[in-house]
Amino acid sequence: EVSGINDYAMIAEALTRMLRGIKEGREDFMPDLIMIDGGRGHLNTAVRVLAQEGMASIELISIAKQFEWIHSPKFHAPLVIASDSPALYLLKKIRDEAHRFAITYHRKLKSKALECSFLDGILGIGEKRKRILLRSFDSVDKIRDASLEELKAVPGINLKIARLVHDYFASRLL
Repeated sequence: EVSGINDYAMIAEALTRMLRGIKEGREDFMPDLIMIDGGRGHLNTAVRVLAQEGMASIELISIAKQFEWIHSPKFHAPLVIASDSPALYLLKKIRDEAHRFAITYHRKLKSKALECSFLDGILGIGEKRKRILLRSFDSVDKIRDASLEELKAVPGINLKIARLVHDYFASRLL
């Protein structure tokens, strides 16, 4: 539900949802360790959420990408692990897999959002006619600005459908 790019708010929302899912029984496990992608600020956000949700006893670390430092609320300074360490390699692989998962999820959401358009609100306009109109006019804005005659001239769009589209957008300009 976070709008825009706000790492701290996104971490707080995702962690809150997960912890509430555990408390409400939607999640069937209690993690031994939560790893946050980011530095000290990201970690501090997670620490606050754990405290707010009454789960401050869960172990927590973060891994900052710039130097691959490990932060923990238990230590003031970051933990620096040798770059060739198998432990650091494992932590980086976990982080990278989480990134891959998140990116795939966001691409799926974006793809679904692109499949939806104002044309979906017009009764009588299905996927086929939506594709025909978008192919003919390149954008919903150009469809909105088209005259009744321009809409009617599109192969596969009859006068009745052209009028539905035209009237739909005209009623939204008021």
